[in-house]
Amino acid sequence: MDASIQTAIPTDTPVPPTATQRICRLPNGEAISAESLAAQIGGDATHWTYRGGNCVWGYWNKEVQSTFRHPGGNTILTYWSGYAEPRNAGGCWVTVPEPGGEHDGKTRVVQCPDAGAEFEADGVGFHPYP
Repeated sequence: MDASIQTAIPTDTPVPPTATQRICRLPNGEAISAESLAAQIGGDATHWTYRGGNCVWGYWNKEVQSTFRHPGGNTILTYWSGYAEPRNAGGCWVTVPEPGGEHDGKTRVVQCPDAGAEFEADGVGFHPYP
């Protein structure tokens, strides 16, 4: 090929992942890992585990209550309903589903468009918004 007509292919152009290579991300765009969840939501990286499905992660440390912060982006955090309502949850959708559903009335569901809501618990589920 004639060098005068070669076009450089930028190396920093992201290649969209295929369905089997999906990269799960936090609302701030950071790739999800135990470390990023600990930094953005709370707890320590040791207790965050991937739960499968659509990028669902969970945290549980029965020995320590931690403060968890909702990252916004309409993601969902779930935690045991025996703990207090979240603080700074204005604009959030907070509910305890009725018994008989997926959470059997024992789990508080918190969905927020903006970051800022926080609560204490020994465990939390993180469900990113698609």
